[in-house]
Amino acid sequence: HKPKKLKLDLLSIKSFYLSKGFLDVKVTASTKSNDQYNVIIDFIIEEGDFYSVKNISIYGNKFFTDDYLNLILNQSTSIYDPIDFKKKIKLIKNYYLNSGFVDVEILAESLIKNNNIVNLQINISEGKQYSIKEIKVNGSKSLEKKFILRELLFKENEIFSKEKIDLTRKRIFETGFFSSVDIYPKMNLSSDNMIDIY
Repeated sequence: HKPKKLKLDLLSIKSFYLSKGFLDVKVTASTKSNDQYNVIIDFIIEEGDFYSVKNISIYGNKFFTDDYLNLILNQSTSIYDPIDFKKKIKLIKNYYLNSGFVDVEILAESLIKNNNIVNLQINISEGKQYSIKEIKVNGSKSLEKKFILRELLFKENEIFSKEKIDLTRKRIFETGFFSSVDIYPKMNLSSDNMIDIY
């Protein structure tokens, strides 16, 4: 019997019930020794009420349409799964970050009404869409700079994409030529919606 393993089991059971719409579920366990080598574990589950989704409201989006965002949310059933909902909000944010919206902020709320009905409200502050103005390579010799620039998955004057930045960082590091690789965006002070990459 390992307490840490039991704690993980309790979390797994609770997560399963949450994914099925039982937001108030309580899961506990009691243990008793059967003999010198074995332990009996009893799991006590109080399911609580079942919650379902009635409406999803999206505000503040201009770049992506409601229809497009609803496809990402893909609420094919009425079951309210808070864990899955958080994952989908993170996915929406990544879509914005990969489309140049560096300052995007998303506030998601679950408004619980009577009769165990949940209304989901998503407020999006898109901010400006940024493009890449200059790419600057620091701390490398001339030959290394040419090599680094050849490995980039992004280029000047294209829309900023966090995914391309992350993949480029991973790609350069995995060549084994560098002990560390840092790539970060910095606002270009002379342009309103441009970013420099260092």
